[in-house]
Amino acid sequence: MRFGPALAASLLLGGVSASAIRPAARNDIDPTLREIMRAADVNIPIPIHTRSNYYNTKSTSNAGGYSRPGSGPQPTFLGGAYYGGGAKVPYTAGKATPSGVQPRGPVSPAGMTYWPGLWLTPVFVYGPYGYHYGYHNRTSNRDEDRQIECSCAQYSVCMCDEIDDDEFWDELVGDGDYSKLNKTLVNVTKRDGKDIIVVNGTLPNGTTLKSDDEDDYEEYLTNAAARLASAIGVWPAAALAVGAIVLF
Repeated sequence: MRFGPALAASLLLGGVSASAIRPAARNDIDPTLREIMRAADVNIPIPIHTRSNYYNTKSTSNAGGYSRPGSGPQPTFLGGAYYGGGAKVPYTAGKATPSGVQPRGPVSPAGMTYWPGLWLTPVFVYGPYGYHYGYHNRTSNRDEDRQIECSCAQYSVCMCDEIDDDEFWDELVGDGDYSKLNKTLVNVTKRDGKDIIVVNGTLPNGTTLKSDDEDDYEEYLTNAAARLASAIGVWPAAALAVGAIVLF
């Protein structure tokens, strides 16, 4: 069953009206709840038609998701349909990918030494994916098959996801010439004695996908409500708990 943002907000607030919330307490409301309450026409003093309304676009936010104006890097692969990590929509590192892939971690930097680079923070690792990329390695002049994994820094926005599309990987990896790889995004390394393709799926905080579709943004708000409820417990418990947070 899908809850609209207004109903989600009503459930989360336990049916409490906006007048029951002290004005002084409104400034302390969780940003996700702020958006849900705004969508439900709860009186919160936030500008409605300005970028500041989209808390997930702020440089302090790792929420990802949609915003009407869009912010940060936008998808460029397969005609603008996918980010370089495989996701269509950015999300919080450590969460399941849009297609449902669960990460490992957070893995300490010491556990990421096989990467061709230095991680300064703990990392969430997605993969190895079930999909293996087969290509002709021009450097070795051999046909090769490689596992793929994608990683995102903890507390960041992430763009990793498994995508079973040869055209996408051809565009990302290129013609198999290692010297031509965009190594800030994709590289080849050894893990457990095997060559694997590794992708850096970290996006700047505040990155959101531009969408003028009201349904996209409503779905994002609904999912935000569900994530908040899930973090607290089942829906009835969430209604009571969140109500206790925002009430005097």
